[in-house]
Amino acid sequence: MSTVLLSSKSASGDQPQPQPKEEWKRRVWNITKMANLVSGSTAMVILLDEDEQNPFSVHKDLLCFYSPYHDRLLNGPFREAGSTRIKLPVTSLVLKLFSTWLYTGQIITPSTQDACSVNNPERRIQYDRHHTKLVDLYIFADSLNCIALERAAFVQLYKLVRLAKGPMQIFKLVDNGLEHSGLYKYWVDYWAAHYDSMILRILVDPLPSTFAHHLLLRKCELDLNPKTEACGTWRLNADQVFGNTCTDRNHDRQHEESSEGQDQNDA
Repeated sequence: MSTVLLSSKSASGDQPQPQPKEEWKRRVWNITKMANLVSGSTAMVILLDEDEQNPFSVHKDLLCFYSPYHDRLLNGPFREAGSTRIKLPVTSLVLKLFSTWLYTGQIITPSTQDACSVNNPERRIQYDRHHTKLVDLYIFADSLNCIALERAAFVQLYKLVRLAKGPMQIFKLVDNGLEHSGLYKYWVDYWAAHYDSMILRILVDPLPSTFAHHLLLRKCELDLNPKTEACGTWRLNADQVFGNTCTDRNHDRQHEESSEGQDQNDA
């Protein structure tokens, strides 16, 4: 067995070129598609965390479908022949979240509806830690070009946004070059829309200079155009976060809904 080491930097810069039809289906996790992929082949791949402590076995076809990076790695013209073990630069917890999501389409998070727990110091620490892991998962999804997982992580981050969105998580995005991401843009808008209440946090915990620059520009834009609505005040909508045109990471909702319908018909 050979072991393939995934570099997060090379993954981000090595964007695959899937077929258009498959591209739309890859952007949304679908239970019918998952079942078809799992039942179609028994080939497995072992995923290892950065410490190689807790391996996870996943179906190769399922992994390659939702992770274009692995599709290119295992099925492309320069595929690693016989590679069944892949080491990933993430913690065991992030890898577990990813592996579970592949089969369930869900990312398990602490309940954000428990009002009593919000003011509980121990629970607050748990939220902060989980929020950080979700940011790590979001960054990992970006490195794989796995848009469906990016969206799933964003939805969970959106649910926790009232509880934890400090500079530490923002630094993670900046350090990984994710200023282009939907999550980064959302946080810029959120901080700009709640600038008065956030200013004390800025004085205590300095922000990344890039983020501070974008925040001030957005705040000035909102002040000059009071009717402009910041996405930090929006109801969550994937079109608003990821765009609604079919360029690069953006998408066309009609194509995706059509894709989901095709999966149901193929079952």
